[in-house]
Amino acid sequence: MWEQKTDQQRPDHYQNHEEMITAIIPMPKLQFVASASMDGNIILWHTILGGTEKEKFKRIYTNHRGGVVSLAFNEALILLLSAGIDHNIFVFNPYINTSIYQIS
Repeated sequence: MWEQKTDQQRPDHYQNHEEMITAIIPMPKLQFVASASMDGNIILWHTILGGTEKEKFKRIYTNHRGGVVSLAFNEALILLLSAGIDHNIFVFNPYINTSIYQIS
């Protein structure tokens, strides 16, 4: 990834997606945005403006063994669901670092 303002390569520790992004959904109750990619990762981002790039990154989920093709957020239950090309559906509580349920 390249930093547009400085035309320099961005450090790898920001955990950006490595492949095509397939889904982006807002999570307004939590002030997050979730993004999914063909790299199999789901990243939660803070949507509050300001702070450094590292502070905008919240969490990364790496449960899928292939690309993630769909995301859904249940605002009433505060659950994030993902579906991947690995034929798995994962359920996440955005407040913790691991999935809470898997449907294969």
